[in-house]
Amino acid sequence: MPEPTLPNLSPYKHDDMMEDEISLLDLAITLAKHKKLIIGLPFIVAMLAAVGTLIIPNTYTATTRVLPSVAAIPKETLVSLLNSQLMSDSLIHRFRLQPVYQTRSHLSTRKALQDAVKIVIAKDGVIDISVDDKSPQRAALMANSFPVILQQITHNFGLTEAAQRRRLLERQLPDAKHVFDQAELDLNSVRRGGGIDKSDERVQELVRKSSELKAKIAMKEVELVTMGVFDPARNPNYIRTQQELSDLWSEFSKVDNSTMTTGKVSDAELDYLRKIRDLNYNETRYDQLLKQIEIAKADEIKETPSIQVLERADIPEQHSKPKRAMIVMTSALAAGFLAILWAFIAEALQKTKADEKRKAGVHLLLTYLHWK
Repeated sequence: MPEPTLPNLSPYKHDDMMEDEISLLDLAITLAKHKKLIIGLPFIVAMLAAVGTLIIPNTYTATTRVLPSVAAIPKETLVSLLNSQLMSDSLIHRFRLQPVYQTRSHLSTRKALQDAVKIVIAKDGVIDISVDDKSPQRAALMANSFPVILQQITHNFGLTEAAQRRRLLERQLPDAKHVFDQAELDLNSVRRGGGIDKSDERVQELVRKSSELKAKIAMKEVELVTMGVFDPARNPNYIRTQQELSDLWSEFSKVDNSTMTTGKVSDAELDYLRKIRDLNYNETRYDQLLKQIEIAKADEIKETPSIQVLERADIPEQHSKPKRAMIVMTSALAAGFLAILWAFIAEALQKTKADEKRKAGVHLLLTYLHWK
């Protein structure tokens, strides 16, 4: 059986090659025909862009790098503080930025400052704080002010457990001092009233014991305050201390009832003994508050995150913006692309006008595209 003969493909290959050559030739002709536009437009645009960038004022960027010790505060919280309104307002007030940014309101000044600041957390935990400004000196000063102000904010906000404990105790201190002073005045008033005889040893022992119990109660109450800063219901020590305080109150109630039922003291003596007991209680409570405040202050110093400056921002010698070379190059490339695109569009439109068939097709297309 004879083998089938294959058609001669050389004519087809020749036609394809010719079409490719013609297409490339048409492209070259089109580019050559509009060479003045393709070369001239990018050149003109580049020159205009270069002149325009010379008008734009230079912007300088200063960067400081800090490594916070975050035993109690996450880095994300510190970054939020760096971006906070409190930080912005502190910088605006310190550097008088409203006339610098030429803004009409404090809100717009704050927005301009936020646009000029960039804060990034690196993978190694270091926080980079970059500030853009027209003045290189001011950019460096502002960048170096961030860690200083951040240290003040973390201290004033009381973000650590010790700081919150200190504030809670300090809020109770004025009232404790007032009650203590009033107890002293009441005792002195009873003493001046007279009519108090020396009680027997058993009553004195009861008074001594009740005073000791009251002092222990005061200490436990202050201890509960210091333990109840964060979710006391889940703290087993807090629950245990509550039970101990309840037991002390029960014991004190028994001793107090024994004192009143002895029948061997007068009303004046009983009032005097109660005043002594109340004075001992309030004095112990006041002293314990002072002691716990000092302890909380010491703990606060340990827990407050120290902002370690790894790299201080130096005064930048070269501007960071505008990137003039990049702007000129990008503008020239964009203009060159538009020029080439326009050249092909113009050439296509010219061919369409010469070709009646294409002209009719274009007219039909415009008819369908017409919006009624």
